[in-house]
Amino acid sequence: LNQPSDGGKTAASTKYTKYTALDATYHHAVDGDVVSDVWRCKLREWKTAVSKDASCTFEISASAKMLSYAYEIPNELRSEIWFYASGAHTLMRKHTDRMNKNHATNYHNLSQMENTKYYSQICKDYPRTFVSSDLPYIRADIELKLKRMLIAYANYNPFIGYAQGMNMICALVLRQFLQHNQFFDSKYLDSFGVSDKDTSASELSATSTVSAASIQSTITSTMTPASISHRNGASSLTTHAQSHSSLVTDSEYDEDVIEEKAFWCFAAVMDNIETLFQHKLIGYHQCVHRLMTVLKSEDNELFSFFEALDIDTMFTGVFLKWFTSLWAYPSFDLRITQQLWDIWLVHDVSNFAVFIKFALLLFQQHRRSLMAMDDIDIPRFCVSQQFIMNDKNWRHRLSALKIKPLYLGRNAYALQETPYALQDDTNLFRIISLHIAQTRADPEKNFGEYQVCVQCEDRQQWMIWKRFSDFYQLYKTLNAYGIIPANNVVFPAKSYWYRSNDESLMKQRKTDLNEYLKSMLGACHQISKEKISSDTLQLNML
Repeated sequence: LNQPSDGGKTAASTKYTKYTALDATYHHAVDGDVVSDVWRCKLREWKTAVSKDASCTFEISASAKMLSYAYEIPNELRSEIWFYASGAHTLMRKHTDRMNKNHATNYHNLSQMENTKYYSQICKDYPRTFVSSDLPYIRADIELKLKRMLIAYANYNPFIGYAQGMNMICALVLRQFLQHNQFFDSKYLDSFGVSDKDTSASELSATSTVSAASIQSTITSTMTPASISHRNGASSLTTHAQSHSSLVTDSEYDEDVIEEKAFWCFAAVMDNIETLFQHKLIGYHQCVHRLMTVLKSEDNELFSFFEALDIDTMFTGVFLKWFTSLWAYPSFDLRITQQLWDIWLVHDVSNFAVFIKFALLLFQQHRRSLMAMDDIDIPRFCVSQQFIMNDKNWRHRLSALKIKPLYLGRNAYALQETPYALQDDTNLFRIISLHIAQTRADPEKNFGEYQVCVQCEDRQQWMIWKRFSDFYQLYKTLNAYGIIPANNVVFPAKSYWYRSNDESLMKQRKTDLNEYLKSMLGACHQISKEKISSDTLQLNML
């Protein structure tokens, strides 16, 4: 396809040719009703598995994961799929006793205990969560549901309680469950701006991450003759209602039940991102560190551009809105956010890496615009309605990106590699002395360097030159894992008045950094002198 005159022998032309061929393969139109029927079959499988297993567990098949990348989940099924894929059904069964309304962790009781210390903050935030254009008819009713869900979670998990950003996540879940067009009448659908075109076949036939033959195989193997809807001229809506009726019990049409299911879906999501909101925002700092590491690896030029403008100061507000709302901030594209959640929940709700990859794709898509802006315009642009995903192939590109998992749940440290250890314990050394001996500054450069002297208990020692930004990166990384220096020693602040190679500034920084490094050794027992993977703690500055 589109072979250049040289026969496609150059690297660039070969890459272009391959992508064009893949692009042609992935644009394979599949009828939206067929995709809906496949997802209905998946739901039946999950519900059957749960009904047979007392532990309420089931395994999401590889074909379902492929399908989530290939096609958007139909909106009328999304709520149920989120409910089961997130593990909310397990939490709901565990904490709900419908025969005993006095059950301590029953949603009804959790939502009524307004004596939580977070109550005043929740009351400030819930009325300003939905923008005025969202819910013109039933705003007050929906906001009360949101308030009850936030109060319930503060009581359900008092260790986290409530923090800003959680209201956006909760609102997204509640919005999705309430706009479910099998549960509510047209006034809810109109108020949420849902239209028939939301699940049109043309939209569903966007990019697939597998070949046409693979998708056809998935659909064929999943569908059974009894599960295929014979339309024969009947309306699509009627067919969907009939096919979906076996998946929903009469009680699930009840508005209170739907609110309860939405809460447990929210709670299941929060269980897997808990460290985003813990003390000192440990999970948030891990996300930022991982994104910057991946950006530096994938596009060092853009990373260097950001670094020159001071990444940390420039992007603090941006990354907080991105990660602590899971892209549910009002200025973001709701449709894209829902599709991103589809992939996340179906693939692995415990793995946050999909959001890191999505952030990288956004940077790459808007690269040219970002590099033409300054440090004032970039943050504004990154949280505006213009900073959206316009690439129809984004799901394919997302699946093609490979980065190591990132776990932010309450069991995060049991799931990922120990941050301070290498695979081979023989490469670990206990550092007994760490200090800066001298400084140097080249007049032709805009930065200075510090000579770090390292001595280990096995009598090995070495020296290495590092910039202030390297120390700052070490400080952020240790902070992200909750490792703080002894005696509350403060890391030296950045200077906006002097150049980094200013002699007096470097002299003062040398003193402050030596005090910080000495105190840090009291909190961090083992540091490797070998280079550690960028996906662990990345202490390779030593």
